[in-house]
Amino acid sequence: ALLAEAERRGLALKLGHSSIKRWYSNAVRIPEGNAAHQIALGYWLGAHPSVAEALSNGTIHILHAKAIADGHSTILTADPTLTDTHQADAVAVLLDIATRSLPRTVTDRAHELAHQAACDARARHETERRRREEE
Repeated sequence: ALLAEAERRGLALKLGHSSIKRWYSNAVRIPEGNAAHQIALGYWLGAHPSVAEALSNGTIHILHAKAIADGHSTILTADPTLTDTHQADAVAVLLDIATRSLPRTVTDRAHELAHQAACDARARHETERRRREEE
């Protein structure tokens, strides 16, 4: 989250680099792609304070947070029309699982939720299609 905030504030130029991603990857000697993933997770955590809090207080590990963020993305890919409430509910379910299971279990549950979201979206589409045909 600090990297995301540093990027938002434009600190890279003050540090003599073209981007925070480049500065960070050089500073800790990791590939720029890894730095980009960490920055993206920081932005995601900024939008999901319950997960950020669980991570900061040690309730979950960084691998859990990544699994929740990736799972959220998978669910949204399955149904991009999900409401904010449904998205928040999915994140809450994944966070609950993360507090008592391995990151892999979070990923597995996210895949199940994504499958259900896709099935629900397909059913809504079919219902709408039938309704239009009847008109």
